[in-house]
Amino acid sequence: MTSTVAAQVPASVTANTSAGAYLARALQARCGEFISLRRDIHRHPELAFEEHRTAALVADKLEGWGYAVERGIGGTGVVGTLSRGDGRKRLGLRADMD
Repeated sequence: MTSTVAAQVPASVTANTSAGAYLARALQARCGEFISLRRDIHRHPELAFEEHRTAALVADKLEGWGYAVERGIGGTGVVGTLSRGDGRKRLGLRADMD
């Protein structure tokens, strides 16, 4: 990994904790992929509420990473069930495509 990619992961994430170490490794392993994905989305801008390509790209990536995905009405939304392990703790994430 280059120092440029390593610099992309915030120091607060790389704290010497079990969860922090796991998250840091996971982010570092995919950092280049995330950068490419962001660049691809920015090369193909879409109007608000017409993000068909972006929604499909996000859904395809989530499915490729093993997450369950429900594609939104009209093909512009994505709902994913993100889970890891079988513990009782849950984390909810929300993002907009605009």
